[in-house]
Amino acid sequence: MELKSRSYLLLAFLIMLFSSAIAQEPFYRKSLTNFKVENLSPDQLSSFQQQLTQSKMSEQEMVRYLLSKGMSIDEISKLRFRIMNQQLVPGSNNKAGIDQLDFLDLLLNSKDSAGLDLMDSLGYAKGKMEEDKLIFGAELFLNSKMGFASDMQLATPANYIIGPKDVLTLTLFGYQELSAELKVLPDGKINVPYAGIMAVGGLTIEQAMLKVKESMQKSGYATLRTGETKLQMTVSQYRTFPVTVIGAKASGTYMVSSVANAFHALHQAKGPARRGSYRDIELIRKGEIIQKIDLYSFMVDGNQKQFLNLQENDIINIPAYDHRVTLKGEIKTPGYFELKDGESLATLLKYCGGFTTIAYQERVYVEKVATNEFVSRDIEKPGFDRYQPGNGDVVYVGSIVKRNSQRVAIGGAIMRPGYYGLHDSLTVGKLIKRAGGLKESSLMTRGLVYRAGHDHQISYLRFNPSDIVAGKNDLALADGDSVVIADRAILFPKEIVTVTGEVNSPGYFVYGEKMTVLDVILLAGGLTESSLPSKIEIARRVEGNKDFEISKILEAATDRNLMLQAQELELKAQDFVIVRKNPNYIPQRKIELTGQFKYPGTYILSRQKEYLSEVIERAGGFNDLADDRYVLIYRKQLNPFFNKMKEEIESKEAEVDNEFSIGTSKQKKLASPVQTMNTADSLLIDTISVNYASLRSGDKTKFDIHLQEGDVVNVLQFQNTVSMKGEVNNKVTVNHSSTSLRSYLRDAGGLTRFADPRRVYVIHADGSSSSTRRFLGLRFYPKVEPGSVVMVPLKHGQDERIKDPSRMAATASILASTTGLIFALINLLN
Repeated sequence: MELKSRSYLLLAFLIMLFSSAIAQEPFYRKSLTNFKVENLSPDQLSSFQQQLTQSKMSEQEMVRYLLSKGMSIDEISKLRFRIMNQQLVPGSNNKAGIDQLDFLDLLLNSKDSAGLDLMDSLGYAKGKMEEDKLIFGAELFLNSKMGFASDMQLATPANYIIGPKDVLTLTLFGYQELSAELKVLPDGKINVPYAGIMAVGGLTIEQAMLKVKESMQKSGYATLRTGETKLQMTVSQYRTFPVTVIGAKASGTYMVSSVANAFHALHQAKGPARRGSYRDIELIRKGEIIQKIDLYSFMVDGNQKQFLNLQENDIINIPAYDHRVTLKGEIKTPGYFELKDGESLATLLKYCGGFTTIAYQERVYVEKVATNEFVSRDIEKPGFDRYQPGNGDVVYVGSIVKRNSQRVAIGGAIMRPGYYGLHDSLTVGKLIKRAGGLKESSLMTRGLVYRAGHDHQISYLRFNPSDIVAGKNDLALADGDSVVIADRAILFPKEIVTVTGEVNSPGYFVYGEKMTVLDVILLAGGLTESSLPSKIEIARRVEGNKDFEISKILEAATDRNLMLQAQELELKAQDFVIVRKNPNYIPQRKIELTGQFKYPGTYILSRQKEYLSEVIERAGGFNDLADDRYVLIYRKQLNPFFNKMKEEIESKEAEVDNEFSIGTSKQKKLASPVQTMNTADSLLIDTISVNYASLRSGDKTKFDIHLQEGDVVNVLQFQNTVSMKGEVNNKVTVNHSSTSLRSYLRDAGGLTRFADPRRVYVIHADGSSSSTRRFLGLRFYPKVEPGSVVMVPLKHGQDERIKDPSRMAATASILASTTGLIFALINLLN
């Protein structure tokens, strides 16, 4: 039993170990939809390459696999390029040969030839309800702009038959003028001014106009006969009547205009229902079918004669279709098409608009619905006119092979890199001419032809670009070749010279032949004011030797104008140029005087060791508001912990960068803590308090102070007050009336019970402090001066929360409850 338990435990451990290994492999995920190749570590990339080799999957099969897991084409492309770059020879920066593989072709070929899922497309044949938008002809009824508004102002058709509720406009112009609106009464009559009532119902507009004209000629409008007066009659408002539509998406009875035709009514009813016919729509009038409408004839041939004008109580019946097929693939209008008896595959292709540009037109594939199964057939191009698709057939039109032939590529140091057609016995020399010629930076000693035929056999051919340009040893190209012209700028990066020290713009500068020390100093912005032109040092790298020497030190000299010299020291690549500082150069030193000086502001020290008393004298002394007991100096000092803290932060940042370096964009990085540390963080501000009374004694060596660059000298305003802070009953500020601290404690109402009278101290106006002293059990409190603050600290071990009134109330409540409980227990025991 124990052995069995141990076996189970070992099995569980192995399962956990295997699961952990799989979890660490990103390509075992169920979904790779949001996967980013940039996040792959080099180890994970190598692991994926191993899996690819062991699985013996081709690139095309692997692309299909990754697409099925949800990975996007862009991410697959990035993955392949990363694998290629990892396989390149170390130190090679030339990636011009990547294009010739044409990864886009591989991605396109990873889909099936028709670009379709065949079994899914049989959904219609299996009884799946097709989408309305895919039914050919449905777009006629999805566009609201193709509707018909009954109140539109239309020109009156010449054969329009007048009926009740029409409104006619009668206009006479010329010698005699008249304008009137005539409403057709239910009995078909109108009342014409000066001519009386006459029947026009059932007449065309032209017939009614002649009848009115003849009647008005007899009633005072004789000039109509001579032509001096003209008569015009139009329909200004058409009557409406009901029409019923059956078998539509929105079947029902609709009020339509008397000039509307069958198409307008169909549009109001939103077209045929999903199972409705588009080819055999019936217009029924008084119980008889007077017209059959074929919407395909209208869409393909523009036949509008079949849309007869509607009359009152007409019925439009849309029966169910008899024969519908599905068309998919590389055709201009895929979808569901309704065919009539006798219509062939060629007719179907006419309805869909024909093949797309990349369709394979020599054959189509058909899935037919048989008695108990699907039957597949291939229809060759000569049989398109003879083959009649059956009801439920699914017709697929495939695409041409997704590959390019008769094409070559050229890349690298060429004027117009890219793809070119292979014709006219193309050679490398002719291709270079077509591509605009070589760049000036091209490598003329070696070029490559990468040859990857359609048989997947890969080889490399070499040529000499200088010979090719000279018309010698040209190389014939084959289909799929890629020509790579190396770029010297990539193979041989620009070399640099470093300039540092007392120049205006130190940094790195591109090295070139005949470059001298003074040339690079000129590029560095020239010498600074503090430089020593007579001592310029050049450190030049020395190749390894038996003495282990690594650098050779050279010296040069110039003047501030960098005057041309007969023999200037020429530099070599990787040289370091160091301009030394003039030891006798002393920059001017600036200080600030603030506060109660007569002339505060910025002052420049007159010499290296200028005393505070001398600067005060230059500033005119103090004004009447000054507290002349103290002078405060704020001095900036270097923070000794700044550099250490900065190094620690930079070290941690480097660790993070190494861990997440793959795919990390500098633009997306947040500002690092080191970047946010400003110059002020590296400095500490020291406050120096100087007793002005001692300063005036004249003993400079004992009391006076030398000022430094950046010092801020401040004189406070005199304050004749004393403030009480800390554990006193009343924190107040009072006038200075005594030097005795006890008197101010009385003014503050005494100490609280939490105060520590042994540690009372005084903060003076200059920022210094004096504490309480004890001797032989007696306390000696410090003297209080004007502007002081008396601080009474809290006793050691006291918690501020004790003084919280709410806590004190809660504590009292708990004590009372506890006491009551004790008495209750005592009574119970008794």
